[in-house]
Amino acid sequence: MKTMKKGFTLIELMIVIAIIAIIAAIAIPNLMQSRIQANETNAIAALKAYATAQSIWLKGAYSLKAAGATAWPSGYSRTGPVYDAKVKQYAFPFPDLHFLQVGDGSDLEPVSLISSTFAGATEPDTAWNGYFFTELKMDKPQPNTFDLCTGPAVYSQTGNNSYKIDQAGTVKMTDLGTAKNSVADLKAAIAAVTNWIDA
Repeated sequence: MKTMKKGFTLIELMIVIAIIAIIAAIAIPNLMQSRIQANETNAIAALKAYATAQSIWLKGAYSLKAAGATAWPSGYSRTGPVYDAKVKQYAFPFPDLHFLQVGDGSDLEPVSLISSTFAGATEPDTAWNGYFFTELKMDKPQPNTFDLCTGPAVYSQTGNNSYKIDQAGTVKMTDLGTAKNSVADLKAAIAAVTNWIDA
């Protein structure tokens, strides 16, 4: 006489699968929302770091050299590789804050006012923690002013809100409502916003 091995019935397996599916349906959206909140917090912190770096540059008493900087906006004045006193009233272009070095002549020490990863996040495909960054007005720099804005690389997946900061040091926030897939799209959308709120 054969003895039957006791196992799970089909109904029991279906109940277990249903319970796992319910738990996943609750947990996954919460996990995604937590990730978005972490990315947005990081974006705000990055903007504050940028503002601090610009303040250090504008108020610094050092000669600062841009080692490896490639593109400079019009309105910048420099003597050779070292910036003269006139440029101190202008903000330093992002992302070249990463290349700053302190000193004179051959005795230069890197200060890296922002991280290389942050400096490289200038397009959606090079986003840093889900956000990419661009300046709004650096093509026409004004004395003692600066700004930086940021948007999510993938709207509703890496972030929902866009942010900006300027020389006043207050981070402003808005929800642009859709993905901005290029720097030009982000700049145009940011420039059109009138309802900024403090982040």
